[in-house]
Amino acid sequence: MQDKKRVILIILLSKFRVILNHSPEYLFVDNDFINQDFNDPYDIIYNTQDFLIERTARFEKYKLLSSIFDKVKDRYEFIESSNLISVYKLKIPYQKTTPNTKKL
Repeated sequence: MQDKKRVILIILLSKFRVILNHSPEYLFVDNDFINQDFNDPYDIIYNTQDFLIERTARFEKYKLLSSIFDKVKDRYEFIESSNLISVYKLKIPYQKTTPNTKKL
């Protein structure tokens, strides 16, 4: 179980680097991440040790994804929202730099 958590964390951190380094033009963000609404309505029903481990891991991923959004949200402007997701567009489009070339 610990190795699985480590792999998921590595994947999430690599996605974070992509967002920071390449600034995708659009972000599609789960509204729960924006509102930081991480309550678990099923914690009373599913209260065995296995469910507790799974739910804890899931909500830790949610918190990590929410913190990633918090770090980059100032680069983006809100476009529109539905019940599930919100769409953000990069304020200043990412521009690839080209090496200087001399004219002869």
